[in-house]
Amino acid sequence: MSKREVAKAATKAISNICKTDDYLQMKTGNEPEAFYFSRAEDIYLCAFRYSFSGRVPYSIFGHIKIVYKGLTNIMFALLQDTEYGDYFDFSKPFEYYRGVGIDSEIGRHVENNGTLYISSVEEAVAFAKAFYDQIKEEEQNFILPAVNIDNTINGFMKKQHFFWPGNLLCFMKHLVAYGLMTSNPDIIQYAFKKSEEVMPKLVGPARPIKFIETVRIKLKENYNIKIVQM
Repeated sequence: MSKREVAKAATKAISNICKTDDYLQMKTGNEPEAFYFSRAEDIYLCAFRYSFSGRVPYSIFGHIKIVYKGLTNIMFALLQDTEYGDYFDFSKPFEYYRGVGIDSEIGRHVENNGTLYISSVEEAVAFAKAFYDQIKEEEQNFILPAVNIDNTINGFMKKQHFFWPGNLLCFMKHLVAYGLMTSNPDIIQYAFKKSEEVMPKLVGPARPIKFIETVRIKLKENYNIKIVQM
């Protein structure tokens, strides 16, 4: 039995369970073997994605994410006329990688964090229930605490970047938006100062140089916030 057949049956079963919690399946875009679901709340979005790998039995691997609507809208207002505007535009169909938010590997915050496997379409319903039990536990232990934005910001204030709840790009998006939201330019200055400290420790795409410079320019243009460089 092919992985595609098994994945299709499992995703149909997962989708049926998700509907009870208002999760909707999203378009997969350029990743036909990855599956995406999202649910909208008043102040945030919750989304998860997953894919299957290996040979029979197939394993499932995924992430779950919270996206802050308020912080995302602030970044859109700041960057809407730049190449990054679409990334924060809620008027367009939501995609998993858009917005200001943090994500976590599914299974990281659950008591029974063993990998789930499926071998056939006949196992789809039981498999879907086991997987969705993990989703609900991740919601309880990861998403709900993160609904309080201050908890996430506190996580980004840790001195060592490898303990942050996201990478440097994620750090910058959160702190700049939060600084604007709270009218606290000191947080924004700290974000840029910390980025200059962390940048030399990173390589390649992990160094969002162009994004940071674009934000620097727009802060000066839109808010007259001049970033003090080290």
